[in-house]
Amino acid sequence: MKDGWKFFLGLGIGVGVILVIMVFLLLSVPGISLGSKIAVINIRGTITSTPSLLMETVTPNDVFSMIKKAEDDPGIRGVLFEINSPGGSVVASREIAHAVKNMRKPAVCWMGDVAASGAYWIASSCDYVMADPLSLTGSIGVTSSYL
Repeated sequence: MKDGWKFFLGLGIGVGVILVIMVFLLLSVPGISLGSKIAVINIRGTITSTPSLLMETVTPNDVFSMIKKAEDDPGIRGVLFEINSPGGSVVASREIAHAVKNMRKPAVCWMGDVAASGAYWIASSCDYVMADPLSLTGSIGVTSSYL
């Protein structure tokens, strides 16, 4: 437990980086007021086209409705995507990534424990991507064949 302080130091630095980037985004938007808000959209669990009662999932429709609310609210100046997902359906991941890429407001991604496959694809669609040094990330569209 003597290395426990390193965890809290790293956590503090991560939170500090998020705050600095969000302040930068807020100050870079013309007409910004101190009453502006940041929307937080969680992408957790397996990315699927249809919801499941057996496991934690996220669907394109879930994300589309949250993005629409954030885009339609003039008080929201940016969106923070908190991603903790191993990925999932290729089509569903592409649909979400496309929606994130086409947002009018700034998008920042914070990758938690894992953002692999389709989840990493979604993260790469954001304007800014941040991850903990121990986050498991990568592997968009890996295909392998063996003869």
